[in-house]
Amino acid sequence: MQHAAKLGYDGVELAVREPELLDVDLVKKLLAKYSLEVPAIGTGQAFVEEGLSFTAETDEIRRAAIDRIKSHADLAEKLNTNVIIGLIRGRGTSDPELNRTQTELMKKALRECADYARSKNVKLFLEPLNRYESLLINDIAEGIALVKELGCENLKLLIDTFHMNIEEQSFFGSIIKAMPYTGHVHFADSNRHAPGVGHIDFSGIVSLLLHAGYDGYISMEMLPLPTADKAAEISINHLKEILANIA
Repeated sequence: MQHAAKLGYDGVELAVREPELLDVDLVKKLLAKYSLEVPAIGTGQAFVEEGLSFTAETDEIRRAAIDRIKSHADLAEKLNTNVIIGLIRGRGTSDPELNRTQTELMKKALRECADYARSKNVKLFLEPLNRYESLLINDIAEGIALVKELGCENLKLLIDTFHMNIEEQSFFGSIIKAMPYTGHVHFADSNRHAPGVGHIDFSGIVSLLLHAGYDGYISMEMLPLPTADKAAEISINHLKEILANIA
C-alpha cells in the first residue's frame, strides 16, 4: 500500500482467498494511513488454490463456493467495496449438454450470492474471461445477456482489456455496449503485461470511458513483470501520460 500510494494510485484491489483469515482492522488502518480505497476484492484464489466453484461436480463444493463469496461480501461491507466473480464460477466444458447444466448452476449461484450481497450494499462484478481460461461467459455480449436475464440490480460487469483483446471484435463497440452494465474495469496489455508494453490502444479506450461517463475505478491486473513494483510503475506512468494528453 505504501508503494502504491507513492506511485500515485488512488486505491488497491485486494486478492483475498479466505476473508476470515484477513486482519481487517490492520487493512483499514493501512488504507487510512496511505489515503487509499479498495475498489474491489478478487476471489480467484479460492478456485485456483482450493478448487471452489459454482459449477463443481459436488453439491458440497458448490455450496462452499457460494458461502465463500458470501464471506467476501461480508468483508466488502466492512471495507466499503465490491466483489469480483472471476474463475470461481468454474471453467466450463466443451460438452454442450454438460455446459448447459453448469451454466444453470452458475446462474443459480449468482442469484443467491447477489441477493446476499445486496443485503450488505455490495455489488458483484462478473468478469467475462477468455476461452482459454473458462467456457462460461467469454465476451461482453454474453455478460450483458446474463446480467439482463438475472435482473439483479447489484450484479454488474467487469470489463478486462486483456480478455477483450482475445474475444471482442471491436474494443470500442463492445465498451459502448457494456457501459450501462459496467461497474469495474481491468487494464492489462495484449501480452498481459503493463499497459503500454503491448499493442492495445489505451489512449482511445480511456477517452471512450471518459466520454461515456464512466466514473469507477480502473485497476491494473497484469503479470508482475519485470517485477511487480516496476509493472505498477509502468502502468500508472502510461495512464498519467494518456490523461495529460487528453487534458
